[in-house]
Amino acid sequence: MNPAIALTVLIAGVLLALTLALQTRHISRLWLRWIPRPLRELIGPYFDPPPAIHPDVPDPNDIEVDEDVAGSGKIAARGLRVLLSAAHGLHDLEHYLVRFVVAVAAAAIALLVLAAVVAGLANL
Repeated sequence: MNPAIALTVLIAGVLLALTLALQTRHISRLWLRWIPRPLRELIGPYFDPPPAIHPDVPDPNDIEVDEDVAGSGKIAARGLRVLLSAAHGLHDLEHYLVRFVVAVAAAAIALLVLAAVVAGLANL
């Protein structure tokens, strides 16, 4: 196997493992303390669980249909419930994607700092 490919796979694996570790609740609380407060206040909520109720999207469980409504009205209400549930899911997906991107950036910065330290120690 080519050493460059092996090194690339190793770095990608370490980056992925570090990214997944940085997303855990306890570890994220530790490393978020070391970044400046304005940035921490901006990204900190993404490392909490996503909100159960999204303020921008109505609750799909609040849609009620009377029994004497025609069949097309019931189908429309069910379709609206599905759309609102999907909107909740998209908000949750956005939450997790932002968390992942921030963790990847933090892991990449940590790996670059570690590589710089190792290179500096190697030159001694």
